Amino acid sequence: MPLIDWNESLEIGFRPIDADHKRLVALLNELHEYLVSGSSLSLIHSAFQRIARHTATHFRHEEALMAESGYPDAPNHCLAHQELEKQMADLLQRLDEGASVFSQELVDFLKNWLINHITTMDTALGHYLAGQNA
Repeated sequence: MPLIDWNESLEIGFRPIDADHKRLVALLNELHEYLVSGSSLSLIHSAFQRIARHTATHFRHEEALMAESGYPDAPNHCLAHQELEKQMADLLQRLDEGASVFSQELVDFLKNWLINHITTMDTALGHYLAGQNA
């Protein structure tokens, strides 16, 4: 059973961002599945690295859109991105040093962060972008 079921409530109405979000959901579901099935630490580590890479790529994509469109809440939105990226980098470093940092609690944190971010900040960005293209 997936951790997150993609549904319309997670769509912001801007296809490129929605596609990125769908991919993040799929990657998070993969990490969750590895954890609940007791997969090897190397599989879990690899799945988390994919999430971190895709997250960074996605954030740069969103930030470029915000800069191009003159999005007024860009500073706050970018700060939220920076904070999550710092947390993810810290987790990757700890994992690389041999710490066992993966738990359902971590996956739930990522799930809640992603859903909250999409339904608040990214939805506001989607509305703004839709208004720019109207």
